Amino acid sequence: MTHTLSASTLDDLMPVHRLHRDQRARLAASGQIAVLPTGKKLTATQEHPWIGYLLAGRVCLVTDGGKEI
Repeated sequence: MTHTLSASTLDDLMPVHRLHRDQRARLAASGQIAVLPTGKKLTATQEHPWIGYLLAGRVCLVTDGGKEI
């Protein structure tokens, strides 16, 4: 499920908060908010070249060194 992304959502997100307000508005128009089910696994190769942000909830990052919540 996806939702529309507002320009104000980008105001505090790094590094996009450095963009000019008009640039953030254009980025928001082409971006989206995806609601993922609990337990959904994503790999870095699936998301490349996108930037992903966790806006709410929890995420477990898994690397060769272990897991981090």
